[in-house]
Amino acid sequence: EKPAPEWIAHPDLPPNVKSARENNGVDTFYYTRPYNKRKQSGLKKTPGQAGEFLDLWVETKYIRVGQNFPNTRRRAAVVEKKNVYKNPIEMALASMLAKNAELEKKIAEMELLRDGGADQSYTMTLNGVVDAAVNGGVENYRTMINGKFREEN
Repeated sequence: EKPAPEWIAHPDLPPNVKSARENNGVDTFYYTRPYNKRKQSGLKKTPGQAGEFLDLWVETKYIRVGQNFPNTRRRAAVVEKKNVYKNPIEMALASMLAKNAELEKKIAEMELLRDGGADQSYTMTLNGVVDAAVNGGVENYRTMINGKFREEN
């Protein structure tokens, strides 16, 4: 991704102004949905294979239109479509990067507090990161670590 232009990412801008500027002049939209690669390919699960976790890919559909939004028209012609598929490891990496950005934002907010304490949302977020056993934790990635995932996909 390319960095945001200065008129959007200026450090002195209030968050609500940054958000409004980021959402003006938009011509690309996307939506994401789960994609079960094994079902879509018509493959059957063999005994002894890893759980459903490894079948849960994510499909992101990008749509680019001919005119920037917001505008006064009710419709816009689609000029480009693109599908991107991400495997479970790529999704885990994207999730970790998003969580790191969220934690950095919360840490910056905590530094502005007079007493330097942490609010409940920060504590809950941090506990969710530290307690990695949620939804199976690291065990879900075992087949990716030992190489079986690459052989099967």
